[in-house]
Amino acid sequence: MRVESNQGHSKPAPASGRNTSVLALVLVTMIIGLPLLFGRVLAGQDIVNYLIHAQQTAENLRQGVFFPSWGGGYNSGFGSPVLLFFPPVTSYLGAIVMLAGVPVILGVGWLALMAHLCSGVAVLGWLRSAGFERSALPAAIVYMIGPYRLVDLYLRSALAEHWAFLWPPLILWIAGSPRLRPLWRVTLTALSVAGLLLTNVPLAILFGIGLAIWFVVSKRIHGQRLQVASGVGLGFGLAVFSLVPLALASTLLDLDGCFGAESGRFRPSSNTLFVGGPFDHSLNVLFSWTVVATFSLAVATWVLLGRTRRESKSARWAMIAAIACLAGTTGPAGPVWDATPILANIQFPWRISAVLTLVTVGLVARLETRRAWVVVALAGALAVPFSSWDRTMKKTTFLSEKPAHRDRLGTVFPDPFTAWEAGSGGWYWRHHHLVELCLLPKDMPKLLLGEFAGSPHSSFDNIRGRPAVLLEDPTIPVEVIEWDQIHRSIKINSPREGTLMWRVLWFSNMQVRVDGVEVPVAVDRATGLLTHAIPPGSHQVDWRWRPFAALRLAQGFSVLAFIVVVALGGTALVRRRSQVDGRVPEGIDDPMQQREIAEFGVSGTTDDHIP
Repeated sequence: MRVESNQGHSKPAPASGRNTSVLALVLVTMIIGLPLLFGRVLAGQDIVNYLIHAQQTAENLRQGVFFPSWGGGYNSGFGSPVLLFFPPVTSYLGAIVMLAGVPVILGVGWLALMAHLCSGVAVLGWLRSAGFERSALPAAIVYMIGPYRLVDLYLRSALAEHWAFLWPPLILWIAGSPRLRPLWRVTLTALSVAGLLLTNVPLAILFGIGLAIWFVVSKRIHGQRLQVASGVGLGFGLAVFSLVPLALASTLLDLDGCFGAESGRFRPSSNTLFVGGPFDHSLNVLFSWTVVATFSLAVATWVLLGRTRRESKSARWAMIAAIACLAGTTGPAGPVWDATPILANIQFPWRISAVLTLVTVGLVARLETRRAWVVVALAGALAVPFSSWDRTMKKTTFLSEKPAHRDRLGTVFPDPFTAWEAGSGGWYWRHHHLVELCLLPKDMPKLLLGEFAGSPHSSFDNIRGRPAVLLEDPTIPVEVIEWDQIHRSIKINSPREGTLMWRVLWFSNMQVRVDGVEVPVAVDRATGLLTHAIPPGSHQVDWRWRPFAALRLAQGFSVLAFIVVVALGGTALVRRRSQVDGRVPEGIDDPMQQREIAEFGVSGTTDDHIP
């Protein structure tokens, strides 16, 4: 991914040319997103989960819960810890557009197109800052229309992966730009690294490996490594509130049943190149073809480079990286993925197509302009069979009437308004139960999975449709006082000492108070639900989910890192304003150099890049 200029020291393009390039990327985005701009919505494999995550995040925000927290509306109202263990960027973006009044099914699609456009602009800025003025636009277009990106958006609707493509070129741009002052570089690097870590963990790992190699070998950031490293450290600090739950996930969740190397179909070795044959029409085979298509594009670009440019060190290393990406998806590499910590949870080796796409862009940047556009034409031809537009659906096909808003909150499960809102105004597949079958507590009874999905079992007869139940006498009425996401309050008049069971999936660090006094809680082994003792008499009982100690510490650390980033950014902004006010060093007579110093605090232009 290292970029070196081979186009001489031409002057930067005028502002009008740069604006034209951005408009070209807007046009590409509109072509890619035609279905989403004309009354259709994403209907890929993962879209249901993203809609539920957005709705539950919005519900938490409405109640003043800003850090990722317990999702009380999941799984027919039994709840889920999924928001704690799912990278939060896409959930919060979806929640924000929902709170702004945009149906989430429309909002996430429009946001996906915005991510597509922004990733192209990031490539444009990165390559131009590195001196690739003429080939930056075609390279950016190749990044946007790569086969993996289109299938990822429409077939899988893996929105977290889709957004993750934004951050690597942005990091490369910020880290290598000669026009940024140190404080700006540290601040912007921190925000971009945090963005990647908080968007998608598998691609953060894969891109992170490539970026780490680039950091070590690149001559372009000579003299700036300490700034970049400081930004990376702060970025991890910003993201630690999400990284800590991920680090503890194996001790809290049943990961092997869903995502681990022992989970069968999610084992990396079960998802290598063309497992099951090249024409069995499975998802794995389709993504295998995206690997082959992207690698073919890299090879075609390599051929078009010509002998002289192919012999450059950076071009050779880029091709070696492309070959390594392809080799990493083949059958022999599968057991290596399985046996390697962290990488074992990548699940799908074909995800390395993301890195392969970026490597291909690095090769395209080295082409002569006309040849770069030839690669764009090849990429466009390859994009057609991978567009997967047929996986969208009409918004009007699943509209339903809006239910009454929370008039029976805490007494009807799942809450009709919550389910309706998560479907953006329609009963969208599993939304009527808000089911999230993965990221569930360890040792959870299998019967509960069926209850989540609408297959009732007699063990849940007493609690079904009720907020809580006295196990010794299920006929005793329960009055709901408050029923929020992470705090609930009820009244009950118990004729005898007994056990109260809540319609709450048991998880770490839940607190119950009876008449203001905290009582020990336990998990009911038959159902996996929260229980506790209750004395005879009339009582107010309060349940609350609280961050466990490590999570609370991580949240505090992230807040501290955020304060540092804001302070650095504020200092950089104040210094820039003082420079814009006209404080230019003496002896600089050239107007262009004066403007550069005033705006960026450096002399020279982008032509002064370090090859």
